[in-house]
Amino acid sequence: HIETLADMKPEEALSLGELIRKTSKAIQTITGAEKAYSIMFSDKPDFSHVHFHIVPRHKDLPLEQRGSNIFQFLNVTDNLIVPLEQRNQFAAQIRAFLLEPSF
Repeated sequence: HIETLADMKPEEALSLGELIRKTSKAIQTITGAEKAYSIMFSDKPDFSHVHFHIVPRHKDLPLEQRGSNIFQFLNVTDNLIVPLEQRNQFAAQIRAFLLEPSF
């Protein structure tokens, strides 16, 4: 675990960049998203290490909900949350996509 990107070795940074690219491509392909946002955090109490969220952004998402406004979806009602079973299916599809040798 590292606490900042500056703590990474150059070869680790290259590997991370490629993993983020591949994960973004997988998410766009599987969910049909137009883009994937890559968000990095490393400063939460009792959770002080670098971690990423790759978030799909669909073409029909209103402009006022794009960019940093995507964070408003952290506090939505249960009826707007993707069901756990569907999230697990997405995760399995993304994992399989990332394991493809030609990818």
